[in-house]
Amino acid sequence: MDAVYGAALPGEAAEVPAAAVVLRAGATLDVDALSRALGAVGAEARPRFVRLLDALPMTEGYRPLKAALRAQGLPSTGRALVHDVARGAYVERAADGLQG
Repeated sequence: MDAVYGAALPGEAAEVPAAAVVLRAGATLDVDALSRALGAVGAEARPRFVRLLDALPMTEGYRPLKAALRAQGLPSTGRALVHDVARGAYVERAADGLQG
């Protein structure tokens, strides 16, 4: 399951594209495949970061609560991948912030 939403980041004038993904039990994320797939998305719409969550906040109708994700921004804890423009790929978030 996934959700794409806008998120506020410090130093950015406007919200940036973000994504949250929940993997099926036992599944692993192929970061190279993710980088290739999202590489086809225009730079202005490509998620700056992809959060890997255990569950998405959902409505009673089983729709992702994007407002809740938006309000969380990019929490300082939890697994996240960030888009490294120089590499043209997603990389694990560094412990000190967005830089890959």
